[in-house]
Amino acid sequence: MLDLVESFSKLSKEQKEVGFLCSVFMMAKVKVMEEKKGWQFDFYNEKKKRITSYLVENEVKLVEQEAEVFESENEIKEIKLDELDISFEEAVKVAKEKVQERHEGGEDIIVVLQNIDTLIWNITIVTSSFNMVNIRINAKNGKVISDNATSLLSFKNE
Repeated sequence: MLDLVESFSKLSKEQKEVGFLCSVFMMAKVKVMEEKKGWQFDFYNEKKKRITSYLVENEVKLVEQEAEVFESENEIKEIKLDELDISFEEAVKVAKEKVQERHEGGEDIIVVLQNIDTLIWNITIVTSSFNMVNIRINAKNGKVISDNATSLLSFKNE
C-alpha cells in the first residue's frame, strides 16, 4: 500500500496549486489491501468552484480537471495532512473490528479522508452479507464518531 503522505509528496508543486486539498479517496478489496493501491487527491478551487483530482500510483494521473462540485450546504474545507494523527492503517483496523463485532466479513472498502468540522476518516465496508457498514473516525484522536449499517437490499427499486 502506498503511504498517504508519500503519495501526496509525488504530486508536483503545480499540481498542488490548482486549489486546496479537500479530500483523499481510496477503494480496494479488504482481503488484498496489502497490494499497491493508489490514492486520489482532490483539490478545490474556491474562485472557480471546481475540483481537480489526481490519482497517485506508480505514476501521477489526472483523473478530472475542474469538475463541477455537487452543491451542498456544507462548506468545503481544507485538509492539512500534518494535522493527521491517526494513520490510514490504524483507522482501517478500527473499522475492521467494528465489522467483525457485527459478525460479518468485509469485501470492499472505500476510504475517504475529509474535513467535516474536524478531520475524519470516513470508511465504508461492503460486507459479504450485502450490508454497507459506515464508520467515521476522528483522524486526530481515533475516537469513533459514528458506526452505521445499511442493507444494500434496502436500495432496491420499488
